[in-house]
Amino acid sequence: MSASTKRKNRQAAIEAGTYKKHTAQQEREAKNARERRNVFFACAAVAVLVIAAILLNLIPDLREKKELKRYMEGTAVTVGERSYSPAEVGYLYANQYNNAVNNYYAMSYGLNTDNGPQGLAGQAYTGPEMEGKSFDTWRDYFLDAVYERLSQTQTMLAYAREQGIELTEEEQQEIESNMASYQLYAAQYGYSNVDQFLSLNFGKGVTLDTIRRLDTESTLASKAYDAYVDSLSFSEAELEEEYASFGGEMDTYSYASYLVRPEKEEGQEEATEIAKMEAKATADAIVAAYKDHADENDPYERFHDYIEEELGDHATLSENISGQYLSSIYADWLMGERKAGDIVQIPDGDNYYIVLFLDHEDARYPTANVRHILIQAQADENGDWSDEALEEAKAEAERILAEWEAGEKTEESFAALAEQYSEDSGSNTNGGLYENIYKGQMVQEFNDFCFAGHQPGDTAIVYGTNGGYAGYHVMYYAGEGENYSDLLAKDALTNEAVEDWLDNSGFSAVPGAEEALVDPVQ
Repeated sequence: MSASTKRKNRQAAIEAGTYKKHTAQQEREAKNARERRNVFFACAAVAVLVIAAILLNLIPDLREKKELKRYMEGTAVTVGERSYSPAEVGYLYANQYNNAVNNYYAMSYGLNTDNGPQGLAGQAYTGPEMEGKSFDTWRDYFLDAVYERLSQTQTMLAYAREQGIELTEEEQQEIESNMASYQLYAAQYGYSNVDQFLSLNFGKGVTLDTIRRLDTESTLASKAYDAYVDSLSFSEAELEEEYASFGGEMDTYSYASYLVRPEKEEGQEEATEIAKMEAKATADAIVAAYKDHADENDPYERFHDYIEEELGDHATLSENISGQYLSSIYADWLMGERKAGDIVQIPDGDNYYIVLFLDHEDARYPTANVRHILIQAQADENGDWSDEALEEAKAEAERILAEWEAGEKTEESFAALAEQYSEDSGSNTNGGLYENIYKGQMVQEFNDFCFAGHQPGDTAIVYGTNGGYAGYHVMYYAGEGENYSDLLAKDALTNEAVEDWLDNSGFSAVPGAEEALVDPVQ
């Protein structure tokens, strides 16, 4: 290439801006630029690593927040138009489990509580059979109980809407008072906030708002339930027909019994034929001796006397036992057409039951309404009551009765004294009143006063004890209550009506895809 051509090309490059003259200064500038680029890329690489590290730390937190959102906002079950989150179902699930544990109900059927609620999914169900239902695990059982409760709750809430039933300001304040209790517990146990406390104790995603929402629904549902029950009424004919259908199971029976067993030699699993024959002979002799002395003493005395004299043993006396609690071995016989003094020998395998009928009383009698003031004797360090302590309690009861007699001597004035002095927490806030008391409901002396033929306004002081207390009752007879047979029939008819109402409401629980998230305790 000629020199002139090179000049022309250089000039064209200059004009085009692509010409670079490699001077020493330009070399230095180029080197500095390269170094700056290298530093930039090195810093960028470090920044990328730092951001990556931050993201790696944040990913579990982001995942946890996403999972928590599913617990709080996802759908574990739908009932009608109401969707329940896994957190809500988990809270109710924990309550079902805790109630079963506290009442020892499920443990009697083999529930293992070693691992708490978390161990239920892998634990085969061993509870009682339920009509139309079967469960593979205890988790299935408790979830079903929750779903049934939710279906019933929505039935009651629908009734509340239909009837315009709402919570009062006082009822709402009571709910908020319960919420404040949770906050207090959280603070007492050192939790940073109440939602952390609730989540750890009741399940992932459970917050104070979760419990407030469920408690509000439950309170309103309960109010609607009471309103529905109060709306039910039954005619006298319906009540009598229902009571008659019990077939004597709700009546009470008094009887004596004695069990004859064949004797076994030590180490024997089964009695010998001779021992069985001897047992039968003993049973026959008891019945024969009783019948041979039909003119002597009352039925129980001659039955008991023979057993005591001939066998050195004693008969068992059972008084006022409800028909529903009678042994299936002799229930049908006792509930048949019997009269006082009838006796029977009933074989049960190799054993023989001798049963003596004494009395039968149906429930067609008026209950009693009474007011009372309980003054308890102070127990000593061993839980016993000294004569001095009992005398002090009696003296205080007498003083209170004298105070009433010195005043207006009205039921209202007695009620006021009951609220002032009575130590019975079950009645000292409502004037000491117990209504519709049935026979055998109260301790013996209390019971005897209720059914001694008193007139309204009659008073007395009676001793009472049941093992948990000893003391004196200042009694006031307020009058007759409803017939006990009517109360029993009304309860049965009400239960039947309520069951039909809840079962045929149209509300049913439909599990959602996130039902599997229900896990009450982390």
